[in-house]
Amino acid sequence: KGDEVEFRFTADDLNAWFFADGKNVDLIPHLRFRTLDDWLVAEVSVPLTFMAEIPMLPSFRSRFFNGKIATRFAVEKNELKIAGLDIEGNDHRLPWLFTGQGYRDTVTQTMEQGIRARLPDGDVFLSRLDSIRVENGEIVVRFHGPNR
Repeated sequence: KGDEVEFRFTADDLNAWFFADGKNVDLIPHLRFRTLDDWLVAEVSVPLTFMAEIPMLPSFRSRFFNGKIATRFAVEKNELKIAGLDIEGNDHRLPWLFTGQGYRDTVTQTMEQGIRARLPDGDVFLSRLDSIRVENGEIVVRFHGPNR
């Protein structure tokens, strides 16, 4: 509403807020947030129902990707960016193909769509976001005023 403001909260606070009041109930079995060093980590269990059937190979459609997606964020020219991305599945890091710039851009677009669709005033959140980082186990989000 006015000047800059900074919020500090834990991953437990983020989980409680993200799932409060029945919000995002469809994601409860599939997503939990935590922090590790200066990374925000999403522990995920994603159904692979979208996978194409490949002849002569077992089906993946009834399976899940269980892993961790770790991110570091940056805000550049008033746009949220992923400065670092690390993906791990079955306790193995995924190859660079999934952590390269093109993939980070795709993940950023998907994340922005999710923020707009699942957060109240998601557009305002993104338009006023000044920085987001993890520091001493806390997620630190800074917003600037409307006239910047």
